[in-house]
Amino acid sequence: MQQVSVKNLAAESGGEYVDDTAAHTGDWMAMLVVTDTVLGAANPVVQPAITNYAALDGASLSAGFVLYGNITSITLASGIVQMINTPLSKNRNGA
Repeated sequence: MQQVSVKNLAAESGGEYVDDTAAHTGDWMAMLVVTDTVLGAANPVVQPAITNYAALDGASLSAGFVLYGNITSITLASGIVQMINTPLSKNRNGA
């Protein structure tokens, strides 16, 4: 299991602010829900796979919720999330 340092939790590796319904890809370790959010279909892509993954399609998440995992894509139906980059990520979305 990968160790998570305090630096990682402080998002020192950067991230991506998502506030639209476009598909976004990256190499993220967490998703922080900023405002109440509804996920788009088949999102987010988390590896290893979440049991009953299909239940996330169209799921409503409350502000303050954090989803941890190796997240590689996200599409929102509505809301705002902050994606937290995986430390030393090669795909830093604009970095």
